[in-house]
Amino acid sequence: MKPVFIGGCERSGTTMLGAMLGCHSRSLCLPESQFMDDQLAHADSDGRIDSRAALGRIVAHERFRLLWGLSLEPASVQADKLGSTLADLWTWLAQAYGRKAGNPRLACGSITPQPTSGGCAVYFVCSRQLASFISFATDGP
Repeated sequence: MKPVFIGGCERSGTTMLGAMLGCHSRSLCLPESQFMDDQLAHADSDGRIDSRAALGRIVAHERFRLLWGLSLEPASVQADKLGSTLADLWTWLAQAYGRKAGNPRLACGSITPQPTSGGCAVYFVCSRQLASFISFATDGP
């Protein structure tokens, strides 16, 4: 089953929807993943990226260390396991988190990209290749 990305503006309910979907026994809600926004600058227009270098940047990201709780050593991960696109890397990270949580099922990710980062594009590149996408919009705070 394809992962589901839940994207939207701050305070629009993305985290709550992700948590609700994650309560189902056949799903797993991933922690917030703003660290993926930073990877867009390193990818080409098709989402291709140096996955090992990207994993190094992700592992160094404070939000990843704080919320995901995965102890990863990028040099010890086989490059072919990571793939060559943002979508491949995202899938690998979701599967690693699922294994850690003991639940390798449907992954739901709550996404609130920073408004100046262009971060939604990361998820559109990924979702175009492998996922469903739910988007929230609000008309103000």
